[in-house]
Amino acid sequence: MQAHGYLIADLVKRSGGFRLGDVGIYDIAGNLVHMGARPQFVSHLVNELLEWGQSSVIPALIKSSVVHYELEKIHPFEDGNGRMGRLWQNLILAQDYPIFEYLPIETMIYEHQESYYKALSDNKSATRFINFMLDIIMETIKNSDITSDKIAIKQLSKPQTEFYHLIRDYLQKNESVTSAEAQILSGKSAATVRNYFAKLVSKNLLVAQGENKARKYFLAN
Repeated sequence: MQAHGYLIADLVKRSGGFRLGDVGIYDIAGNLVHMGARPQFVSHLVNELLEWGQSSVIPALIKSSVVHYELEKIHPFEDGNGRMGRLWQNLILAQDYPIFEYLPIETMIYEHQESYYKALSDNKSATRFINFMLDIIMETIKNSDITSDKIAIKQLSKPQTEFYHLIRDYLQKNESVTSAEAQILSGKSAATVRNYFAKLVSKNLLVAQGENKARKYFLAN
């Protein structure tokens, strides 16, 4: 509910609170697709769904779509239910697949709104909606220029990023680099350089070979 309060603040009277009356789900043409759960059952249904999401061991791609679908069916808020469903799906996906920090569900669905509402209109099963979301996710990833390297770099601190760019530029002209050479290039202490190299190796941006003073670093790709 706190997330809803932040997203819908000042847009509706009960931002951050469950609705008190009945509400329907409408498609982009204004046609009624589904009536949300009766307000007296909303809190219990949402808690039950989130508890299931925490305990379920099914793959995140499926689980996130089910949570999204069920939230839309419950329709717990006066407004902003779609945003909350997409937000929860994004959060669940990002826990297992960091790429979804940079591929928000909101963006994926924007160009497929009509199909999105049609998939949600199936009130008997989440299967159609799950298939729709899997297709959208696959299409978005295929058309995206976001690579594992870009994701890893975004997870670095500013000093680490600057160090990586410096080393990457050096390694584009040289086969390898040592810690001693990196200290001269960067002006950083031996301890700082070791820490930076360890971080870059852990993110699969660099590959290390050798031990101690003989260790050399290479670009991973």
